Amino acid sequence: MSRPTNKGHPLSPSGTTKDSSSEKTWVDGRRDEKEQLWAPTDVTPDGGLTAWLMVLDAWCVLFCSFGWINSIGVFQAYYEHDLLHQYSRRSHGFHRCRYSSSTSSIPSWFNKKRGAVYGTVASGSIISGVTFPIIISKLILTVGFWWTMRVSAYMILFLLILANLTIKSRVPPNPCKLFKETLARPFHEFKAVLLIVGFFILTFSIFVPMNYLVSVAIGEGMGRNVAEHLVAILNAGSLFSRLSAGIFADKIGSYNIFVVVSYIAGIVVLALWIPAMSNAGNIVFDILFGFATGAYVALAPGLVVKLSPFAEIGYRTGLLFLFASIGGLTTNPIAGAIWQHSNGSYTGMKVFSGRVLDCRVYPGSGVRLHQTGLKLKAIF
Repeated sequence: MSRPTNKGHPLSPSGTTKDSSSEKTWVDGRRDEKEQLWAPTDVTPDGGLTAWLMVLDAWCVLFCSFGWINSIGVFQAYYEHDLLHQYSRRSHGFHRCRYSSSTSSIPSWFNKKRGAVYGTVASGSIISGVTFPIIISKLILTVGFWWTMRVSAYMILFLLILANLTIKSRVPPNPCKLFKETLARPFHEFKAVLLIVGFFILTFSIFVPMNYLVSVAIGEGMGRNVAEHLVAILNAGSLFSRLSAGIFADKIGSYNIFVVVSYIAGIVVLALWIPAMSNAGNIVFDILFGFATGAYVALAPGLVVKLSPFAEIGYRTGLLFLFASIGGLTTNPIAGAIWQHSNGSYTGMKVFSGRVLDCRVYPGSGVRLHQTGLKLKAIF
């Protein structure tokens, strides 16, 4: 197939016909995708040294970004009880929000193994989420907060240098003029808007337990030495789901997995975190919540790829995380305000997280229904 001219290029206004080559036909529950415009014309490697170096690159970036985010619960407790104890809880939530779209480079290197590769990449955030909380809590006690930040920064610097040395684009760059129609196109697609809304709701709810888990456990009587390990336990609990979600997504469909884990996460918060008042209850919730929510890191890039023309995967992934970051930035102050105005009760904050988390099911289900109709066995 010859490379299309700008007239048919998906980044030009004329490339908007028929849903920008993302059109799909469904036969017996299986997906028959038309070849996307501007996709590589050669065979995707699905392996090889360079391809796996790209996996290492994305792994390092997720280790430094999502893994650090998953460690925020340790900082939340430290801010609240030590460094920023004089400030209200709602103000603590504005100190951090960071996302990465490094995984947008994976689709050009892997096709058949894409889900499993995303799961492998997501393990970077798991290992970071297990090791960082333990390292941070120990270093704060031994060398102080500021040297803890320096040591963490050196670790991140080393891994990001390694990531920059291993990154490589398989598809030659093809600069072209951007049009406002291109930038606005995702907002004109019902399925793309639903996905953005779904991930905004996700981060608006999922970071409440992640960030306040340690503080809530300490407030409910758990010893601080034990509570500081809850973040590491949560991330360890997500190990199996992050690795298995990518593998099952290749066989069952990424959206099918996403909808299921969304249901489970909301149920776990409402059924387990609200009544959890003991050490055992908080630890059980910690493990199950990690398992229920761990899959979203592995699934997120694949969800975007399924709905996007090849040339727009990077832009749409960044757009998704842009709106998701708004939810992640604003939810902590809101949860802190609910906590502060509940006379020391954590129930209101837990209900807020659980009910909002339940709402993320609807956008994910909406995208699936929009693409597959009422075919329950459709792989999507």
